[in-house]
Amino acid sequence: MSNNKKKFLIFCYTGLGNLVLKMPFLKSIKNIYPNSEINLITGGNYTFQVDQEFFLVKQNLINNVIILNENENILTLYKKLKKISKHNYDGIFLPFAGMSRKIKYLIFLFRCRKVINYIIRDNQLLSDYFKLIPFLFFKQIKLVKVKANRHEVYLNLDLLDSFVKNKKDFYCKDLFFEEKYIVNTNIVRKLYLKRNNYIIIQPTAADGTMRMKIWHPENFLKLINELSVRFKKYKIILLGNKNDLISSEKYFKPTSDQYLNLMGTTNINELIELIMKCRLVISHDSSVMHIASAFNKPLISLLGPSDIKRTGPLGKNSIELISRTKYTFARENFKYTEEELSKKSENYELMSNISVMQVLDSFEKMEEEILDKIYLKD
Repeated sequence: MSNNKKKFLIFCYTGLGNLVLKMPFLKSIKNIYPNSEINLITGGNYTFQVDQEFFLVKQNLINNVIILNENENILTLYKKLKKISKHNYDGIFLPFAGMSRKIKYLIFLFRCRKVINYIIRDNQLLSDYFKLIPFLFFKQIKLVKVKANRHEVYLNLDLLDSFVKNKKDFYCKDLFFEEKYIVNTNIVRKLYLKRNNYIIIQPTAADGTMRMKIWHPENFLKLINELSVRFKKYKIILLGNKNDLISSEKYFKPTSDQYLNLMGTTNINELIELIMKCRLVISHDSSVMHIASAFNKPLISLLGPSDIKRTGPLGKNSIELISRTKYTFARENFKYTEEELSKKSENYELMSNISVMQVLDSFEKMEEEILDKIYLKD
């Protein structure tokens, strides 16, 4: 194992869920290069507020986050990336998710080894291969194809495998949070909640915009009503960001006797602590799902067009409910984009074949087979 001081830059123009899925990748770099410095570069819609309490900093997985808005004009991006390139990085990683073409084409500014994911879709073979041509003229670039039917955790590790050889024994392949690194924000105490005695529901996803993977809010209201009657001893907490709150305000009141609406009120550390200490999570394919999975929390995932082989939950205490339509798993191997599918799901059609009763049955199954064993001490 090398103890040399190495410096890496990882482009990360993705949401919180994808950032969580990069944890094994970051841990593997640290296992191989314990004294390495790892910086993330992000910006625009994906800016993270980072300080010493940020969950990746707390785990010593990253050092800094560089903000660069990918929507800026090409000249501005050129100047800023040129300045960043002077920091003498040893390696640059560009995962497949959420990367603008403008930034990819400016990667030549960095005089170090660069590893770049690329996607070849069956329905766009020529155009996808054509986009690769400019990179063939760049020095020190390794192109890594995104493999089909492979989870994002392992796709990220494929990048590392192309950078350093014969180090797989040091790879971290498990996605998990260690409680000792989680910031105690006291939010559970402040809200007068008890550990393992409340249920978390995320009724939206992707800022409430991607209806292709969102269960109809009216179904959530029916579910909440049933849970409130059948399981009165558990409080129900709604989680999401400010955009989730705005997109769903027609359905979910700021205050209710049936639930506590925290959408748009929590920071990342508070969100993580609430999930860590809850009893069970009901969520779509989202950051909440991935965080719950990383804690191995009892989880009911509501899925439809998502590519579950690539982004499905990895936790052992998970039940996956699938909405069966002609677009089930349509995101598999990038056949459709989320934007394309959302146009086909203006009224949540692609998630319509999951019933409230299915979710309730899954919850009761969890209570009987999983929850009582996990929380027996309660």
